Amino acid sequence: MVRAEMQTGGFWNFHYELAHFSPQTWYCNFKENLHNYKIVRHGQDKNGVAALSHELDAIYKAAHVPEDVRQGIHRELCVGKSENFTNGTTELKNAYDTLMSNETLLNIITRMYYYDFIVFNFTLPVPISLKQT
Repeated sequence: MVRAEMQTGGFWNFHYELAHFSPQTWYCNFKENLHNYKIVRHGQDKNGVAALSHELDAIYKAAHVPEDVRQGIHRELCVGKSENFTNGTTELKNAYDTLMSNETLLNIITRMYYYDFIVFNFTLPVPISLKQT
C-alpha cells in the first residue's frame, strides 16, 4: 500500500511522486514482511538483465506461471525497452553528475534512502569531491 493521505469520504489520494520516488522500504509493512520477499538484483548491462530474467523465470516457474507468459516476460526484459527507458541517456548522465558533485544534495538523498541501500545491499555513494582526494 502506498503512503497517501486520507481524503474526506474514505478514499485514498494516490500521489504519483510519492509512489515513484519514496524509499521502497516504506511500503507494505516492509520491515515486518521482509522474510516474505525474495530480493533480486541486477546490473544494467546485458549480462545483468539476462541474469535478472533467469532469476525471475525460476521464481515464476515455481509459482506455476505458464511457459508462454514467462517467455514473453523474458523477451520484454532482454529485447524490449520501455518508453521511459533512461539507461545510457544524456539526461541520466547529467542527473548523475549533478547529484554526485553536490555533497549537500547527495547527503540528503543518501540519508533519505539509507535503509534501501542497506536492505538491498547497494553501495553507498561517495561524492566526486571525495573520490578526487
